[in-house]
Amino acid sequence: MKIVLAFFLLIISNISHSESAPTLFDANVIPHASVISHEDCFSGVFSSYKSWKEEMVFGKGIKELAFQQRFPESDFNQYKDTVQCYSFVYEVEQHLVKGFVLYPKGLLNEKLPSIIYNRGGNNVNSHTLKFGNLFFYHFPLALEGNVVISSQYGGAMVWPKNFKGNGGVDEYGGAGGSPHN
Repeated sequence: MKIVLAFFLLIISNISHSESAPTLFDANVIPHASVISHEDCFSGVFSSYKSWKEEMVFGKGIKELAFQQRFPESDFNQYKDTVQCYSFVYEVEQHLVKGFVLYPKGLLNEKLPSIIYNRGGNNVNSHTLKFGNLFFYHFPLALEGNVVISSQYGGAMVWPKNFKGNGGVDEYGGAGGSPHN
């Protein structure tokens, strides 16, 4: 946990004290060896509202009207235009962990308040961070001028079924659990 917190503090200090407006993953902003990959949150199926909606409606069986009411296209476009969002994978004690960082576009020259958002609960589908969670909680916070950094817990079921790496184990009560479980 100390390694993860130190990593997040490094991200916060580098974003808040940047003298130019680089993207977060320029080598000068986060020169941290534990970050092994990253991508813009608005890539792949999330590159457009239409492709996200089609994935949810046709791929996941969500009703189109319900999707549109829950995730308005105008909000999606506003977030895409005004918030920089990255998903990234970093390594902690030989486990791969997914995280996100969001911040308002164009404000990297200023000190920004930072929020570390830890997802809650054990490894159930409703407790892992997904784009919909970012849409409801993270993007609005970044839109208000905050840097938002969040992370899955090790072992969260966020990897594809064919994933061969070490995502860790989401343990109830921490490492080893409780002898009373």
